Amino acid sequence: RGFKREDLFPLFSILSDPQVMLFMEKTYTLEETSLFLESHGLCASPSVFAAEDLSGGFCGYVIYHKYDESAFELGWVGKEHWGKGYAKELTPALIEYSKGKTQSLVLECSPKQKATARIASLFGFVYEGCEDGLEVYRLKI
Repeated sequence: RGFKREDLFPLFSILSDPQVMLFMEKTYTLEETSLFLESHGLCASPSVFAAEDLSGGFCGYVIYHKYDESAFELGWVGKEHWGKGYAKELTPALIEYSKGKTQSLVLECSPKQKATARIASLFGFVYEGCEDGLEVYRLKI
């Protein structure tokens, strides 16, 4: 779903968590989280979308934005539901959603972040190499 302003504090709990941000970037302050929400989630063309758990509560966010001329990048960020299969459900849903909208999908991750590499392999993404210190996996659709 699209982000709502009331998602600020749950989003902050994710973006300020050192364990979540370990393979991404530095942790966010509340002000930085608010700016992120405004510029990436509440804008006219969002690049992130809220993810909900089975009870309808905010549990993280999905990354979905143009990566290059032929691809969209996808990803997911959250903590409370790690290891519960959310990535395995979100990935095929985003693959299906992307058909007819782009030629390929990209996953990027730190070489140390093995969970995303496993998801990439599971869904047929092909390793393309390392770019700007991140491993790049691509799926042609």
